Amino acid sequence: PRAIVGGLGELRVEDASWRVSGPDLPRGALVRVTGQDGALLHVEPATP
Repeated sequence: PRAIVGGLGELRVEDASWRVSGPDLPRGALVRVTGQDGALLHVEPATP
């Protein structure tokens, strides 16, 4: 994803962009989707 700052960020999956909510993470961090609220995905850090 792009960096998550202040709990919000953006993630691209193929040609779609999603807003994401989760802990602050740097751009390119691996995340796991833990839930969805409309067009907002809830994410957490994932291990490789």
